[in-house]
Amino acid sequence: MKAWSIRQRLLLLLGLLPLLLLLMAWVLKLAHDESLRQSNQARLEATLYGLMRDTQFDRGELIMPEYLPEPVFNSEGGDAAARVLSADGRVLWESRSAVLFGGLPASPDAPPATRFEYQENLKLEGLLLNRLRRRVHFGADTVGEGAATEGMLLDYEVWQRSSALSTSREAFLWPLWMGALAVALVVGVAVLVILHWVSAPLKAVRNELDNLRQGRQGEIEGEYPSEIRQLVMAINELLQSERRQRERVRQRLADLAHSLKTPLTVIRGELQSREAPSRKLLTEESERLAHLVDLQLKRAAGSGATWKPTVAIRPVIDRLLGSLDRIYPDPQREICLQIPEGAAVAVDEDDLMEIFGNLLENACKYGGKQICVSLEVADASQSDQDGAFRAERWCVTVSDNGPGIPHELFPQVLERGVRADERPIGHGVGLAIVTDLLEQYRSALELAHPQTGGLTLTFDLPGF
Repeated sequence: MKAWSIRQRLLLLLGLLPLLLLLMAWVLKLAHDESLRQSNQARLEATLYGLMRDTQFDRGELIMPEYLPEPVFNSEGGDAAARVLSADGRVLWESRSAVLFGGLPASPDAPPATRFEYQENLKLEGLLLNRLRRRVHFGADTVGEGAATEGMLLDYEVWQRSSALSTSREAFLWPLWMGALAVALVVGVAVLVILHWVSAPLKAVRNELDNLRQGRQGEIEGEYPSEIRQLVMAINELLQSERRQRERVRQRLADLAHSLKTPLTVIRGELQSREAPSRKLLTEESERLAHLVDLQLKRAAGSGATWKPTVAIRPVIDRLLGSLDRIYPDPQREICLQIPEGAAVAVDEDDLMEIFGNLLENACKYGGKQICVSLEVADASQSDQDGAFRAERWCVTVSDNGPGIPHELFPQVLERGVRADERPIGHGVGLAIVTDLLEQYRSALELAHPQTGGLTLTFDLPGF
């Protein structure tokens, strides 16, 4: 699983702030609703207590005041109504405002006698109502003269339009949500500004690292915050140490090259006096030895480089194909190049020449009439400001339609001195050299037989 970038992590963490604000607004809304419900219930309970206090009996008949202290119960346009019922559901008394409700329903189920029962959003003829009720037992001594000895059970009810609470709720929620959205918007903009501000030094370091890879500068030169400055100093120290090490290796290899050239020169001079057949063979081998010494010394001098300059692939391949066409001319040969415009790799140019030189030379010698070189993106890609196509790694394929190599010989042909044919051309080290070079770039050469025949060689190279 690919790790998240620092920008993605910051965006995730900072992006949670607006969500937390909205969550806090939702929690406040729930708390306000509960507080509003409790305060409304307490107000209705106070109303019922007032009704109980004002309840009187005259010879067993209920007597209630004509007007209640709260005006909402005395007007036909009020949003609340109160009533008193007998135990069998008969309405004994109701407030003037009950007319507006079109007649309140009977209460078939008896309310609890020891506590208030509060219900919200009861539907009544298209209206949503809240109800608070309680059953009260009046004893014989309380009822008065002529009452039954067992006393009297009365049900007290207060009805209220739910819209009365909705108005109070909306008066609170509207500024709450508007304020929460405004703060979330401000925080969101602040998150983007902070993200840009925090990531700017990281982006600058990345640009300087790209310049280092491409050889445009020798070290990181910008001024950065203290948290990044230590990393920048460590990278610069590493680069300086690497340059000093490379210089020491270059000096030692120059001394070695000088020491080897002298005996090789002596060997060449002595070979001039030998017999012709042996002289020719030894001369060829000494020349090859001198070439290999120069090549390996050059490669060793650059092997310690941490940063490889970027090299465009297409010009290298065009130059190689131009030389190979003169060495192995064939008017019927068809060459297909599928290379994105501006594709480049972080590979030493001499190494790139040798990798493709060996592969294309083998394809020209043994690969038939059709040769194809293609590049595909093996990892994340993008186009830079110059329009050049960039990739973390490129997948390279070199294929032909020749006779190919038997599958069982695939492992052997990658070894030095092993060849898949008996023709006297070459020394059987081309693929081995390619394998060694690819190891330096954390890659490997893979051989396969395509369905169309021939041989396909696949490997990957680092981009930038």
